[in-house]
Amino acid sequence: MKNFKEEKHILEICLSDVAFPELLKTIKNPPSKLYYVGNLDLCNTPCLAVVGSRKATPYGKWAAYHIAKRAAEHGVTIVSGMASGIDSCGHMGALDAGGNTIAVLGCGPDVCYPRTNRELMDRISRTGLILSEYPPGSPPLQGQFPARNRIISGLSYGVLVA
Repeated sequence: MKNFKEEKHILEICLSDVAFPELLKTIKNPPSKLYYVGNLDLCNTPCLAVVGSRKATPYGKWAAYHIAKRAAEHGVTIVSGMASGIDSCGHMGALDAGGNTIAVLGCGPDVCYPRTNRELMDRISRTGLILSEYPPGSPPLQGQFPARNRIISGLSYGVLVA
């Protein structure tokens, strides 16, 4: 591991590193590098992915928040993509429970997308993990979001689609 950008506390880890998340080593096409801010050890805890629509219904948002909150209260780390809608509700449920959450981004770990999630990203970076296979400064490009989904599912023992 090396410190990539000291001022932002962004670290880098390679697939060959002993500390690389174990489950991610087993997926098809694992990322060769990860850039992160926060507690990388969360990748080796029991994780549940919470994913769904960006334009979720009120009930979908309620369900994602409460299921994630309850899971986090029982020691499960919530993994999602920090998108609007279901993703954000899953992260918030975990944080409000005092639990752990991992945000897997489709851009660099220092890029907040959507911008409306700045407060959420700051909160996750203080108590959880911001993770990306894209280097710092990488903009959010359309094809990167489906690609990051393999990391979300690859870290998780189960996936909740709300």
